[in-house]
Amino acid sequence: TDAMLLERAFSNVMSNCIRYAGTQVAVAVREKEGDILITVTDDGPGMSEEVRKRVFERFYQGESSHTSKGGNHGLGLAIARCSLEYMGGSVRAADTQKGAEFEITLPQDCRSFAPDERTEM
Repeated sequence: TDAMLLERAFSNVMSNCIRYAGTQVAVAVREKEGDILITVTDDGPGMSEEVRKRVFERFYQGESSHTSKGGNHGLGLAIARCSLEYMGGSVRAADTQKGAEFEITLPQDCRSFAPDERTEM
């Protein structure tokens, strides 16, 4: 896959979880039906349903109680979503009883646009 896009997407999701975590962020990787699933969870305050619906929108910074935690410009998760979709994957947000959860899904054969693999047009 495109290593820079994947790194940017993963970094943005991780940064969000670190920002809102109480004390812990966990990452799990597994295979599911031919896809790679990366689950990132934190033990922070979680997200309301309204925030989960909008968290991947550009410039959306969440509820005012969350922005005091140091939210930046509301672009990180939107960039993560766009990057993952470009590679044929996806990201979703969920609220757990112990914080937030992001699930990144990538096909094992996701699109690769590394410079050495591009074809000249």
